[in-house]
Amino acid sequence: LSLFGRLGMAWQLIVKVLVGLFLIVGIWGWWKWGEFNTWNIWARWTAAVLYFVNTYFLVTLDGGSLFIAGAYSCVPVLLWLSSRTNLYPSWWNQVVLGFVVGVAGFLDIRIIFIYLTIASLAIVSRFWSIKIMPGILTMLLVLHSFWWFPALVNQWHGQSIDANSSQVNQFSFVSPSHLLFWSQPHWYNNLFGDIQAVRGYLVFIPILVLLSLLTVQHPSLRFFIALTIAGLILAKGELPPGGQLYSKILGWLPGFAGFRDPSKFEILRNLGYTGLIALLMNSVNGKWLAILVVTLTVLVAAPAYTGKMSGMFSPPANLQEYQMQADFLQKQSGTFRVLWLPTKPPMGYASQNAIWTEGMALLKKKPFLDAVDGEYEYLNYLRSPQMPSLLSLIGVKYIVYPHPEDRKKPLHPDEIAYYAWFRNWFENQTWLKDVSFGPKLGMFEVLTYEPSNFIKLSPTRYKTNVKQAPQWLIFPESFDLGWKLNSKSAIPAYDMLNSFYVNKPGEHVVEYVPQKVLYLSIVISISITALIMFTSYARHRVRKY
Repeated sequence: LSLFGRLGMAWQLIVKVLVGLFLIVGIWGWWKWGEFNTWNIWARWTAAVLYFVNTYFLVTLDGGSLFIAGAYSCVPVLLWLSSRTNLYPSWWNQVVLGFVVGVAGFLDIRIIFIYLTIASLAIVSRFWSIKIMPGILTMLLVLHSFWWFPALVNQWHGQSIDANSSQVNQFSFVSPSHLLFWSQPHWYNNLFGDIQAVRGYLVFIPILVLLSLLTVQHPSLRFFIALTIAGLILAKGELPPGGQLYSKILGWLPGFAGFRDPSKFEILRNLGYTGLIALLMNSVNGKWLAILVVTLTVLVAAPAYTGKMSGMFSPPANLQEYQMQADFLQKQSGTFRVLWLPTKPPMGYASQNAIWTEGMALLKKKPFLDAVDGEYEYLNYLRSPQMPSLLSLIGVKYIVYPHPEDRKKPLHPDEIAYYAWFRNWFENQTWLKDVSFGPKLGMFEVLTYEPSNFIKLSPTRYKTNVKQAPQWLIFPESFDLGWKLNSKSAIPAYDMLNSFYVNKPGEHVVEYVPQKVLYLSIVISISITALIMFTSYARHRVRKY
């Protein structure tokens, strides 16, 4: 994305190019899969339309999750390549398939886990053979060793990624009825937490699935049934019935912590439904039925192309103000933090120099949580007398206070009044300077901000000159045990920053040590991947001729 930006492409154009590419890849994948399984043309087109023109994919795109959408689009290609490899299970074909799965994982690492789940279901349902897996797993381990090896090293240093039941419960909002009707819970306003009722007009989807189950006989039928059942069970997370199963898997299966949001398993249900309905079209050779289904599907998606959604499918709110803010921040020198209240909206600017921080996220840090007065208004910690110095200490140069979103959900009069009151409070503080960009985008410069004494040599290497010692140095990056000065790890300061004890003056370098392991892992990963691909191809050519 940054490469497209450097070429001068507007964000809207970048999105259109990427989405167009995703659709081409996905449609081509379904076409090749249908061709491989001798589907008729109506089944292929029905599969392509259903897989992309549905509430899950449209909400994902509308929310700006482009990489998830890209990984989702690769799955039909992976299905086709896997079936092809199952028919011709040479080592070379397995390696190529593993490489493609690994590349899809660069878009979203969870797609690898999804694919392995798909492969397991295909093997259990006797649609694929387990013989195709050795080459796939080998390539995945090698190709992605650049991140899992440093991750293991970081875990040895006491750092790990974990998820607990309370986190999963927070994201378990896809009810069984939503899943059965293929109705994404946020369709179509797409406001997180605003769960919508199941859309009754989607009843034609489960009816078509039921007809397929009752009438179709095809070698892939059991496979698509298995995908559907797995999706219905896993995508609901900890919701009943059987919600405890998800908690148990979360506890013992490595990597499952990446699915704190269980709705990603809707991909399995999407594949299952798409395949079952396409099989129905193939069995009845239903030209007019296929046209009817496609027409109904396009009508269901009407909110996406009529501007009724609240994200990327609708014109951006206050676009000019956000563009002015981006131009302003780009011209600022040095590295600093931008504090967004309460959270950063999708249009909010961020870069390596203008590092974004959210007001609600700071509540997880002890100094800010201790400054909260009462339980009604959590952001009132900003009115604490210690805030000017504390915000300066963590490197906050600007506070941004955008107007609450009011396009899709009417604001309560109290919300409007509170915004006006709090913004007026900011405007009257002597330690802040008003640099706002209109009535809908308030921004204030923190006058107590002082540039860091650390000079940035690279994103993982800084230097500073200490004139007096001994003393404690506060390094204003988020705390991580990987940051080291003179081979000594940081000690947490203010529950969020890094501190180092320096006992002699002079120049000191702070370095993020795990980065060295990452560079080494990248070199090893590329080298072994190239070696495996070369030797596998050479062996394939020798056997072929």
